[in-house]
Amino acid sequence: MTTQHKAYIAEFLGTGLMVGFGLFAVAVFWSSGSPLAGLPLGPGLRRLVTGFFFAGGATIIIYSPLGQLSGGHVNPSVTLGFLSLGKISRPDAAFYIASQLAGGVAGVALLSALVLGALGWSDAIAVGTTRPGPGFPVPVVFAAEVFITFVLMVGILLISNRQRIAHLTPAIAGTIVMTEVWLEAHVSGTSLNAARSLAPAIFSGIWEHHWIYWTAPIIGAQLAALAYRVAPRTAPVLCCKLYHTDRYRCHHAACRIQSPVQHTPASKHTGGETT
Repeated sequence: MTTQHKAYIAEFLGTGLMVGFGLFAVAVFWSSGSPLAGLPLGPGLRRLVTGFFFAGGATIIIYSPLGQLSGGHVNPSVTLGFLSLGKISRPDAAFYIASQLAGGVAGVALLSALVLGALGWSDAIAVGTTRPGPGFPVPVVFAAEVFITFVLMVGILLISNRQRIAHLTPAIAGTIVMTEVWLEAHVSGTSLNAARSLAPAIFSGIWEHHWIYWTAPIIGAQLAALAYRVAPRTAPVLCCKLYHTDRYRCHHAACRIQSPVQHTPASKHTGGETT
């Protein structure tokens, strides 16, 4: 099996673990059947704790061998953002996204069957389904998803392309997601990720304005990639991996970390080394 094929499997497993664990954290703090449902926590604090566990699980996965192997995208929006920057090939992007979507569904299926089914939390998947918050108009929800994904993608690009601090990318991205869940989840559910939203919708049957969670995160990531490309004094995009180590060979042809090249202004965002 090639490194490329292993990367697809890593995206499948990584996304499944992230979505499964993340939705379990949501259920623990929000399901009416959970023993923690009665804790005297305000909605804001409950969102913050939920975001800590959801984002913390994703951070661990990106730092893990799974994330080191594939780059830890676990999100179609991130993959498409790097595709627009020319750092991942179209076939790889297609297989990454297919793996992410399938992984999310598998993760929720396993969670529903082995954990939530045994616990009897009947509303556990429903509370983890992303949908507009009460009282928020659809345009506001859409704009919120665009904005939070834009912020996440910009943060990834700003950190991952400076080699002295690139190892902090998963931690920074996780902190951004945790903060966004805390501040924004009551507006849109803080999806950021079609793979995260598709799986619970399938199992809960709740498709309320589901199109938002496909279009808005992708638009947000694309706007972030465009902004990074045209902004002055930004570092060249080195690789599409969020966590790049020497443990696994990078199969991405556009990677410039293992085989650095001297960049010119014309090649600023397609290769080159930075310090």
